[in-house]
Amino acid sequence: MSPLQIRMDIDRRNRFGFLTMLAQEKMLMGAPALCDKIINDFLASAQNKVDPATNVRQISKRYGWAIVDITYLALPLSRISDVKDPSARLPPSQHPRISASLLLACSAARDVMATLQILSAHFLSTEYDMPQARDIASHFSTANINNCMAMMEQLAEEGNADCMTMQGRFLEKSGRKSEAKALYRRALETASLKVHRAWPHPMALPWVPPWRALPTLLLSDQNPTPEARAEAKAALEKGAFKADDPLAFYQLASFEDKKSPIWLKCMSKAAASGHLEATYQLGHFYMDVSSDSKTFLRSTKFKKALKFATSFKEGSVKLLAREWFEVAASGGHKPAMFELVKLYDDCGDRKSASEYLRRIMEPPPAGKAEEWQLVVEEAKKSLANRKLVRAKPV
Repeated sequence: MSPLQIRMDIDRRNRFGFLTMLAQEKMLMGAPALCDKIINDFLASAQNKVDPATNVRQISKRYGWAIVDITYLALPLSRISDVKDPSARLPPSQHPRISASLLLACSAARDVMATLQILSAHFLSTEYDMPQARDIASHFSTANINNCMAMMEQLAEEGNADCMTMQGRFLEKSGRKSEAKALYRRALETASLKVHRAWPHPMALPWVPPWRALPTLLLSDQNPTPEARAEAKAALEKGAFKADDPLAFYQLASFEDKKSPIWLKCMSKAAASGHLEATYQLGHFYMDVSSDSKTFLRSTKFKKALKFATSFKEGSVKLLAREWFEVAASGGHKPAMFELVKLYDDCGDRKSASEYLRRIMEPPPAGKAEEWQLVVEEAKKSLANRKLVRAKPV
């Protein structure tokens, strides 16, 4: 077999295995064999120079799928793992290219999610240099991006709130903040507040809803006015309490006193969704409760909220704080790890404390800068001092 034939065979087997896994997770519209057939039909028509939008519309009609269902098939393809090829004999996997071609065709056929995926990749790769976004964006030309921008503007003009918000982000990036603000406000008025289990797709790049985009812009001034703060808070409350957005809950907590029940509610909601900084903040909160429980329990609302933690044996609140720090630490949050060092030292478990110090000193993932350099330096000093203490003669 030639290298190209080997590559095609590897891609076929890897794709089918990946689609089977997605089907088991109920993330596909149809069976893996049907999805594979749709991909092959799309590629065959593309090779015959069928217009991309016409291509996906014909497939949509032929198989009874909505265009967005084809987008949902396209999105995960770029995530399919490839085999290692130390000799570099094989051509690169075609899955990222197939994913990009399907997304472009679905965008041309007026699909919102495909359009936003492409533009999110472009925005996040240029604005934040996100590696995953950069990899996806590399498969789109300037002409592709321009076409998607035109489609986004058309869909925004027709009232799509997600496209309005994305358009606002590009305007904000170019310094046109007043226009961006107006779009965010319009989007906030029309945005759907229903929680959809599969919208956006779990493997889609993140995009910001209007109830978070508007407050971020309103509060970006060095000294935001009381009116701007009030508008920002109202937008976040809409996103938190009506759309159940955990990130809106996290941002909303910044408007509240840390010793208030509403702060605890907002931060707990964000932490329950896996927000690392929220879990870290909750750890500190319960440490404060542990050291001064009487102050917190004077509030009737706090007493009710903390009853589950304070009604057990002594030290249960401190244990809860440790558990939240451990959740944050499991996600790589190094300041949380350093808090665990202190807690384990306090209870005499120096082995666990030293293990967390070593974890703090581990380098960040490839391609990422160290986020907590000062914490790393403190960990190095602490571990060195421990070694000195052990080395001293008795």
